[in-house]
Amino acid sequence: MLISVNHGKVKLVSRALLKLEEVIDLSEVYGRYDIVIKVQVEDDEALKKFNLIGGIATVETLIALSDDHSHEEKEEELGEESNEEYLI
Repeated sequence: MLISVNHGKVKLVSRALLKLEEVIDLSEVYGRYDIVIKVQVEDDEALKKFNLIGGIATVETLIALSDDHSHEEKEEELGEESNEEYLI
């Protein structure tokens, strides 16, 4: 979830989010959004509680289509030849 907060509320919102058992990971970031969280919920209804936290201005939700894979697993899936094109 990508979260924008009201001015000066990043720490307050971060603390509130970390109290929720659904939050797996939280990062405070610079840019268009202030906080990025990874959550695990059973259904879309469970996401509504995040909009109720004071200090949050906007929330954008991204739904993962698959579980997180390690870099090594991705290389195996793509094959070494296709991966070489994207090395920086």
